[in-house]
Amino acid sequence: MPRDKGVKKSKLPLIMTIFIALLMVMSVAGYNIFGSSSDVTVTNYNGYKVRDFGDHVEVKIGGKYVPFTTNPQEAELVNIEPAVIDNIKGTKQIYITFNPDQTKEALQQIDYNRFEFGRQLAEQFSIYAVQGITSTIPSLNLPQITCANATQFVPVIELRESNKTAVVKEKNNCIILEASNPNDFTRLRERIIYGLYGVLK
Repeated sequence: MPRDKGVKKSKLPLIMTIFIALLMVMSVAGYNIFGSSSDVTVTNYNGYKVRDFGDHVEVKIGGKYVPFTTNPQEAELVNIEPAVIDNIKGTKQIYITFNPDQTKEALQQIDYNRFEFGRQLAEQFSIYAVQGITSTIPSLNLPQITCANATQFVPVIELRESNKTAVVKEKNNCIILEASNPNDFTRLRERIIYGLYGVLK
C-alpha cells in the first residue's frame, strides 16, 4: 500500500493563536469587571490615605478601607457644631426620626439615609439606633419620636428638609440634619461618620 506523500503540518501555530486570543478576551473582561488602576486617584487627607474611584472614595482607617460617597474635602464643608460628634460618641443608643410631611424626593433620601445611618452606627461604632417618626402614621409601624424625647444620654437625630444644609444641635441634645437638597442627606450622614472615625473633627 503506498505511503501518504503529504507532509503533516504542525498544530503549534494554531494552538498559539487560540492562546493569544484567549488572553486578549480575558484582559478585556478583567478591565470591564475590575476597571483600570489608572482610574483610581490616590491622595492623602489629614494623614489618611484616600482612593478616589470617581463615583465613590475609600478611606484607609484602622488598617482597612471604608467606602464613602462623599470625599473628606466635600464633607468638611458641612457646617457642624463640634459638640455633635462628642454627644454621639458618648452614647450607646440613639433615636433617628423624621417628619413624614415632606416632599417625596426628600422622603426617599431620608428613608435610605436613616436606615444606612442606623446600620453604620451599629456595625462600626456599637451604637444601637431606634427608628421613629415625629407624627404617627397607621401604615408605618414606627414609634413617635421627637426632639422632646432627647435626653442627656440618648440623643435624637432628626432628618429635615430646610433652606440650608447643616448639622444643628439644639439645647435638649437633639441633632437636626437639615438639607436644602435631598441628595445632601447623604453628605450630612457621612460628615458625622467621618467625625466619629476621627477623620474630621
